[in-house]
Amino acid sequence: TYDVLTGEASLCDSILTTSVPRLHIAASTLDLAGLELEISSARDRAVRLRNALGKLNEGAAEGSDYTYVLVDCPPSLNLLTVNAMAASDAVLVPLQCEF
Repeated sequence: TYDVLTGEASLCDSILTTSVPRLHIAASTLDLAGLELEISSARDRAVRLRNALGKLNEGAAEGSDYTYVLVDCPPSLNLLTVNAMAASDAVLVPLQCEF
């Protein structure tokens, strides 16, 4: 996903198939941790994920359109989380209930 957010690769090229039918992943690497510094001065820094997701079904093979995309974010409000929130229609925040 680092290459997707820097514009070096498309999201379709980054998707990997899994052993679960109709479940695909776009994994990240440790390079993603340094992305915020690299794109902090870019004009489209907050909408890069939304732009990549918008092109997702354009490059998909026939019959492999994506209906749902789940984005896992770090537990902090940084540029990666802002990108995910800008690209989403709904947000699910898991919490642990305790005293």
